[in-house]
Amino acid sequence: MGLRVVIMEPDRDDRTMLMKLVGDLGHEVSIASGKEYCRAVQSSSGQCPLSEPCCDLKIINNSQVGESGLELISWQQRHGCMISPENSAVVAEKRSNDLSMKARRLGSRTFFKPFLVKELVDWVYQVKKSKEKVRPDDRW
Repeated sequence: MGLRVVIMEPDRDDRTMLMKLVGDLGHEVSIASGKEYCRAVQSSSGQCPLSEPCCDLKIINNSQVGESGLELISWQQRHGCMISPENSAVVAEKRSNDLSMKARRLGSRTFFKPFLVKELVDWVYQVKKSKEKVRPDDRW
């Protein structure tokens, strides 16, 4: 069973590439050009109204309007997002030790453009394996 993945990337070409890459791995991909996909952002209460995560994995461009991708992930956690920061990644244009350190403290992953596709594929595979371990055994 594939993962449900949200890709938040404003650049159309990068969004298409990520969508094809993750989709070809057998995962269900939703695309967003901004943070409008987030139910907490949409909610009048500012809290996530869902009782289960809306997706298994999110990939966010770090240069979002008015905030960074890491700030968005942190904001979502404070507002009831049930997607683990470990299942979140930011993609950045420029390599930055500060960004890497902040992501590690949050528990998220960073990918700096241009990145090796294998690195992203390995991370997606790692998240999928960890999700499979926590799912109940269907044989019983």
